[in-house]
Amino acid sequence: MNNLRMMLEEKMENKVIEVCNSNPMMGTPLASLAVMEAIMVVSENYKKSMLEGIEQLGLNEMEVIELIEDVKKKVYNNLIEH
Repeated sequence: MNNLRMMLEEKMENKVIEVCNSNPMMGTPLASLAVMEAIMVVSENYKKSMLEGIEQLGLNEMEVIELIEDVKKKVYNNLIEH
């Protein structure tokens, strides 16, 4: 599960950065809002995708939701607080 968590964190963070790079709010005082919005959208997309393929992951629905929430917090901390 730790490998999955680390891989997911890296992929989500990269996707959030990709989404933010095309957002005109970046470089303005509203940049943190753009990052938070991107985190929410990306995490929901990953959650939906993981729940659709839940059998292959060997996790239950609650574990997927908890994993996404944990990774979402780490991505937020990495991109907003640093």
